Amino acid sequence: MKLPFLSAFAHSVSGLRAAWQEDASYRRSLLQSVFFSCVALALHFWGLIGWMETAVLVVAQMPIVIVELVN
Repeated sequence: MKLPFLSAFAHSVSGLRAAWQEDASYRRSLLQSVFFSCVALALHFWGLIGWMETAVLVVAQMPIVIVELVN
């Protein structure tokens, strides 16, 4: 018996895979978000910014990717 949430998860992964393969702007936005999140984590690791600033910088990248998926 297949669980419904596993089927939904598989469909979501399939959609993200299709977006990655077919949409250049999605790839660019996702890579940009990953890059800037890594920069924020590196700045936090080196002690240049606190945990709150790191969280704000990382969370601020999420709407970019979400809007690009909706677009």
